[in-house]
Amino acid sequence: MDKLLDQLDTNLIDMSSLLLTLQQITDHLKHEDNRLNLSQSHNNWQMMSSLLTKIGHEMTLQDNCLLTHEECRQVLTQLFRLLRNSLVDCFANKMQIITNGSILETSFSIFNQLISNYKSIETLDTIDAGINRKDLIQTMKCCLQFFGNLLSGLNDTNQDLIHIKDKLWSLFAFDLFSYLLDFKGDDSIILISSMILYSCLHKNLNIMVKIFEKNEDLTKILNILDLLLKVIHNSGSEWCLWTLQLFFSCNNFMTYFYNRFQIQQKILILDIMYEFIKSDKQFNANNLNDNNIDYLCQLFKQDISNIYEIDSQTNDNQIQEEIKYKTIHVSKMLSVLCEITTIEPLLLRLQCDRQLLECLVHTLKTIQLLSKTQENSHFKEIPHLRQINESDCEAQNPVFGFKRDLIRIIGNLVFKCQQMQDWVREFDGIPVILDCCNIDAKNPYIMQWSIFAIRNIVEGNDTNQQLLSQLSRNGILVNDKLMQKLAFYSVN
Repeated sequence: MDKLLDQLDTNLIDMSSLLLTLQQITDHLKHEDNRLNLSQSHNNWQMMSSLLTKIGHEMTLQDNCLLTHEECRQVLTQLFRLLRNSLVDCFANKMQIITNGSILETSFSIFNQLISNYKSIETLDTIDAGINRKDLIQTMKCCLQFFGNLLSGLNDTNQDLIHIKDKLWSLFAFDLFSYLLDFKGDDSIILISSMILYSCLHKNLNIMVKIFEKNEDLTKILNILDLLLKVIHNSGSEWCLWTLQLFFSCNNFMTYFYNRFQIQQKILILDIMYEFIKSDKQFNANNLNDNNIDYLCQLFKQDISNIYEIDSQTNDNQIQEEIKYKTIHVSKMLSVLCEITTIEPLLLRLQCDRQLLECLVHTLKTIQLLSKTQENSHFKEIPHLRQINESDCEAQNPVFGFKRDLIRIIGNLVFKCQQMQDWVREFDGIPVILDCCNIDAKNPYIMQWSIFAIRNIVEGNDTNQQLLSQLSRNGILVNDKLMQKLAFYSVN
């Protein structure tokens, strides 16, 4: 491979010969030994830096030269492939590029010119110059893959490598990231760009502090978040998911941004948060910032009364749609809070919130009354599985499983916490939970969760145990004052 490197023509005189040499070197770099050998000589990197500089100079001298000179584009594409492949599992080559700062700077300057070239042709039906969009996108893609490989697997404690993250962030944020995450020509451009975005932010305290503590460029960050959610919705990109999950650990993420999202976006964020907590075996309390939990808890207490509107009677389709999404939003918040209470450090944080528990018990009482007194209520119990129809199933009923989750979170909150146990008794929660010990097809496993909650409520609490022993079932509990309040939610 050394002979091939010596043959590199940095004068761009014979493009065909240069292209062939670059292709041969790239093939050799498939082998780890050759990648390590490449890092041994600083001259190798000086030659590649010189090649990049001269191609960049050509592009500056001749506007849109890549659109008129196919060989020049091919050489540039192959050179980026070479650089990309040289970095695979090779820390030494990454350090060479970091040391030779001109390679990164020149590559980024060229990439900006590629973007400019693409923008000049992306709206055209045909290209007379003889180069098509697909070819230009391929060159852009190889350049982005080079940046991505440079960032991947970096040691987060090495200051030189942290500097590279900061450098690439400063080059891409925010406008270029916004353009690439919304790129129309090729989905793989979006994928690679989201990987670069994630790599820049991962374990990078400098950038996170600027965004969330110094309030820098919140509008531009919101645009990035909009695009991440759009990509997740359309393709389920893991890089976009992981990037959004990074934000969950950031101070004030919910405070700054959540209320700015459309309700469908909020629901998607809650779904992502729910799966993140539930599915990630590595999840710990640090993955979810305390301020974000506090915000979600406060919003839930504020919006929980929206759940009753699902029983409103209206012929206005738009209002029906709004009510449905508001109901789903409350239900999703409850699901996330249920998962939060399964993590001991986060549970302890919520076990001092008297208002939250009162809100949960009051809502459970109200729903139980609706289920027994309102024939057409969405909360009406279905005691036999065979009675459930399509409109009652999880996909169609926005409050499917809601009552069960209320009982579940109450059971979690009182776990080994006498103060919470006493508050449940004070709010008359024990009788209503006992009243839910029935099969309900709309709330799978509600009987089991009710038994679990009662067990936690009386564990180690003599007063609650005594109260439980004195209770007897005398019929349906009806609260006239509460029913009068429910009339408020009826819409004609």
